[in-house]
Amino acid sequence: GVRIGERKQCNIPITDSLSNAISAYLVLSTWSGESEDGAVHSVGINGKMLAESPGKLHDWAFLKIPVPIEYLKFGDNTFFIYSETDEHMLEVNYPGPSILIRYRVKDNP
Repeated sequence: GVRIGERKQCNIPITDSLSNAISAYLVLSTWSGESEDGAVHSVGINGKMLAESPGKLHDWAFLKIPVPIEYLKFGDNTFFIYSETDEHMLEVNYPGPSILIRYRVKDNP
């Protein structure tokens, strides 16, 4: 969890080529993804913000956030959370974030 200007991050490896990728999603569960004081809560990947206030206030939410393919890279991709609230922190629940990638079938464009 993060609050009061904190940022935390972790790496999510992509071990397959992205050349045939057609869509991607960041999938995660949050607790209190919305702040009660209107302060910024955000999540992102590789320095690009994907969502602000990702979830519900004082409740859990299961999120599937679209990720532009160009934000991703082969190898380690750095997921981050950030918050400016003085109130309840933005939390990412176990087992943590995942990236789901859909690929084009090579024989079917």
